[in-house]
Amino acid sequence: MQLTSRSPRIEAQRYNLHVVQHSVPFPVGNATDSIAMGINSFGIGGNNAHAIVEEYQPIITPIIDGHTYGHHNGDERENK
Repeated sequence: MQLTSRSPRIEAQRYNLHVVQHSVPFPVGNATDSIAMGINSFGIGGNNAHAIVEEYQPIITPIIDGHTYGHHNGDERENK
């Protein structure tokens, strides 16, 4: 990356923005927070792209007293 300085009008610290110029370790969050990141690509020919990628976290429904409270756990038949 050829960034030498950023515009002082960009409030990077206020919005927690970082320009990554070398490999950095991925931050470790806690088990309840999902991790999200933005990826930008600005091409010389005018092709621009932006993607927001978020970590997948499955929804876990607890089984209490053998009941799933409206959710099927695979062991039950729908028409009992």
